[in-house]
Amino acid sequence: MQEVFVKLFLNNRDFANETHEKAWIIRVTINLCKNSLKRKDNNYSELNDNESITGDFEQNIENNIDINEALKKLSADERICIFLYYYEDYKISQISKTLKMKESTVKSHLKRAKEKLKNELKG
Repeated sequence: MQEVFVKLFLNNRDFANETHEKAWIIRVTINLCKNSLKRKDNNYSELNDNESITGDFEQNIENNIDINEALKKLSADERICIFLYYYEDYKISQISKTLKMKESTVKSHLKRAKEKLKNELKG
């Protein structure tokens, strides 16, 4: 995430308005996320010295690993749609504009991704 703001600062761009700036930030963020997902060195988790490992903590880690593994099996477009819809609370119309896709395509990606995640997490 810091890379996005570094790029914003270094590019020193003048945007027509706040909406244009927001769209640029989102596009750069998506591109950097895609690049990060392509790299294989991002599959680690750090523990702080003051964190204790309890049953709940271990279960949380296992659940997160399962979800991350399931998300990796989605296509890049499906992952991005899921992220924007569920984590960033974007509406389908906003996702459509941001990703330059038809709304029906976004809906298809979301539906397919949910089915894949459901099947993957059951098994």
